[in-house]
Amino acid sequence: MILDPEICTSCELCIPYCPVEAIYTEGREGADRVLRAPCQAKCPVELDCAGYTALIKEGKFEDSFRLIRQRLPLPLTVGRVCHHPCEAICRRDMMDDAIAIRNLKRAVADFALENKIEYMPKVKPKKAEKAAIVGAGPAGLAAAHDLAKEGYQITIFEALPVVGGMMSVGIPAYRLPREILKADLAWVEKLGIEIKLNSKIDDVGALLQEGYRAVLIAVGAHQGTKIGVPGEDLNGVFDAIEFLRKVNLGEKVNVGNRVAVVGGGNSAIDAARVALREGAKEVHVFYRREKDDMPAIGDEVEAAEKEGIKLHFLTVPVRIMGKDGKVSGLECVRTELRERDSSGRRKPYVIKGSEYSVSVDTVIQAIGQIPDISLVKGSQVKTSRDGNVAVDLKTLVTDQKGIFATGDATGGKSVIDAIASGQMAAASIIRYLQGKELLPYLDRGDEELIPISSVRPTEAELQEKARVKMAELGMKERVSSSREILSGYTLQQSKQEAARCVRCDLDVAKIDHAECVECGVCFRFGVCPVDAFSETPNIPWPRIIRAVLSNPLVESPDTRVPGRGTEEVKTNEVSGRIKPGFVGLAIELGRPGIGTRFHDVQKVTQAMAEVGAMFEPENPVTFWMTDQKTGKLRDDILNEKSLSAIVECAFPIDKLKPAIEKLRKVSKELNTVCSVVSAAKVAPDGSIPTDKIFKELGITPTPNSKNNVGLGRPLFKFEEVS
Repeated sequence: MILDPEICTSCELCIPYCPVEAIYTEGREGADRVLRAPCQAKCPVELDCAGYTALIKEGKFEDSFRLIRQRLPLPLTVGRVCHHPCEAICRRDMMDDAIAIRNLKRAVADFALENKIEYMPKVKPKKAEKAAIVGAGPAGLAAAHDLAKEGYQITIFEALPVVGGMMSVGIPAYRLPREILKADLAWVEKLGIEIKLNSKIDDVGALLQEGYRAVLIAVGAHQGTKIGVPGEDLNGVFDAIEFLRKVNLGEKVNVGNRVAVVGGGNSAIDAARVALREGAKEVHVFYRREKDDMPAIGDEVEAAEKEGIKLHFLTVPVRIMGKDGKVSGLECVRTELRERDSSGRRKPYVIKGSEYSVSVDTVIQAIGQIPDISLVKGSQVKTSRDGNVAVDLKTLVTDQKGIFATGDATGGKSVIDAIASGQMAAASIIRYLQGKELLPYLDRGDEELIPISSVRPTEAELQEKARVKMAELGMKERVSSSREILSGYTLQQSKQEAARCVRCDLDVAKIDHAECVECGVCFRFGVCPVDAFSETPNIPWPRIIRAVLSNPLVESPDTRVPGRGTEEVKTNEVSGRIKPGFVGLAIELGRPGIGTRFHDVQKVTQAMAEVGAMFEPENPVTFWMTDQKTGKLRDDILNEKSLSAIVECAFPIDKLKPAIEKLRKVSKELNTVCSVVSAAKVAPDGSIPTDKIFKELGITPTPNSKNNVGLGRPLFKFEEVS
C-alpha cells in the first residue's frame, strides 16, 4: 500500500484495522500538508483546530482569531452551536476527554469581540457581475462572504424580517444570544453585501432575467414535518419550527402546564427547553428509539435532563386527543427495536397491546423539517425525491444554467455544514462567472500564513487530565429566562484547556513495507477518513497474499460484529458437493488484527491429511500443497503471512470426531486463532447428521441460514494476485 504523507492527518484510525500491525506514526518532516490533524479533516470547513489551539496555549489569542476568521465567517455563532464533529475524532479522547475544540473557538471569538479586534479579509476590486442569493441563513451568508471577497456585487433576498435564517428564528437565545449573532453578522455585512428583508422570491428563474449572472438557492428548512396521526388540526398542536420561530420573533405562546414534544433531534430538544421557559410546568419528550440513537447534540440532551425535562424512549404517538377543539392528551404505543436500517440504527416496531395515554395541553411535533422550494416551479431546476433541490453534490450546480443550490435546500443538517456548503457553492459560482470548469474544491490560496509553534506537549501535559468545564447559570435562573447558560472560558481556562492538545498535526502515519501484506483494508473499506491510502501497482508474487474481506466498518447482520460476517463454506454447495454420509470442514486460521503464517497452515493441513481428508481442489491452500496425502505446503510459501487462510476439506462423517479431536490438539501448537465451520447434507427429516457427534464432543453448534453448522464465525475467500 502507498500512504500519502501530505494527506495523512495522523488520526491513527487505520492502525487498529491493520491485521499485521504494519502502520505506525512518527514525527512529520516539514509543516506543509493538505490537512494538519484529524480534527481538521473532520471539520466541514477544514478549520486548523490544532493550529488555533496551539496559538491559544501560547496566549496568542489575536493570531488564533485571525487563523479562525479567515476560513470561518461566523466564529461567535459556530463557537456556541456547532455540533463539533472534530471532538468525536480527537485523539485526546483515548486518554481522558476530547479537547473542547468548540469552546476554545468561542473563547477566541469572544476575546476578539470584547477587545474590538476585527479581521477583514482582502477584498478584490469590485466587478461588474452581480449574483443573487435567496436566503440569509448560514449557507447564504457564507457564500455571500466568499463572493464579496472576489469583488462580485451580491444581493441577498430574505423572506424573514431578520437576517440569520434558522440561527435567528430556530436556535434559542439561551444557546445563541441575539447580540452575539448580530456581532457575527456585522462582520460579514461590512463586506458591502446588500440584504433585502421581507423579500420572498417566488420565481428563481426571474432573477436571471433581472440581470443577475448567477443565482444561489440558499433557503432554510422552515417547514415542519407532520407525524400523520389523527388530531393534528387541534388547537395547541405546533410543529417545532413554527413554535421556535414564534418565540424567537417575540410572540408569546401559551403552552399550558403540560407539553409533549415528539422527536429526538435538535429541534425537539430546543422546543422542549423553550417550552419550559415559556411557562410549562412539565415537558415530556417522546422518541421512538433509544437515547443513544437520538440525533440531537449530546450536550443539549444532557442539559434538558438537568432542567427536569422527561425523556420517554421506545414510544410512538398514534393519536392526539382533544376536547372542545383543544389538545387534551396524547395516545402512544411502545416500540421494540429489531433489524438495522440504512442509517445504521435499529428499526422500531410497534408492540401490540402496549397502548397508553398521557394528559397534555400542547403537542409540539419535531420529527423533521424541509425547505420551501416552491420558487423553482416554472424553471428548469429539478427536485429530488426527498423534496430538496437536485444538484451535482460536488459542485452544487442545478440543471438550469446559472442557478446553484446550497445548505438546507440540498439536505443540509447543521450550521457548520451549511457554512461549508455555502463556501463550496461560492467556489463553483466564481468558476462559473470566470468561464472555468466547475471543480469540487476550494481555492485557499489567498489565506494569510500565520506561524504556528511545533513544540510538542510535555510529559506533564500528557498526564491524564479532564477537560476544563465552563461555568453555567444556576438552574432557577436558567429555566426562567433566555439568558445564555454557558458563560465561556476565561483566558486562563482557555490556555489550560489548549495545553491538553496532543498535537496530532506534528505526526504522520507510515507503513512498514516489510510487514504489509497488501490486504487493502486501509484503502478499500473507507478506514481512512481523508483517503490517504492507494494501492501498490504491480504487486509481486508470492510475497503478497491478498484477502477478499467483509467491510470492517459495517456491522454484520449475522454476527453483530463489524466486518465479521459468516459466509457459506465454499467447499460445499450443500446440494451437491457434500454427499450423504460426508461432512465438509472449513478451518479458518487467523483473523484481521491477528493474521497467520503458513507454517501454522501447514500444521492444520498435515493434521487433516492424517485423518484421511480430501482437500477442496479450488481452495488456494490446496493449490500451495506439494502433496495432498501428507498436507505439506510448498517451501516458498511457509514464511508468508496473511489476514487469514482457510483449509477446506471433506471426509466420511465417522471421521468427524477424530478430525475435531485432532484439530483441538494441533490448535494448541498454533501462533494464531483457529475457527471451524462444518457442512453436511441435511437428512430428509430435517435433522443434521453431525449433531450427535458434536454433542458427544461437548460442542454446541449454531446453524446458519444455509443449514450449515457454524462452530466458528467468519470465513474469507482468497484470490491470487500475480
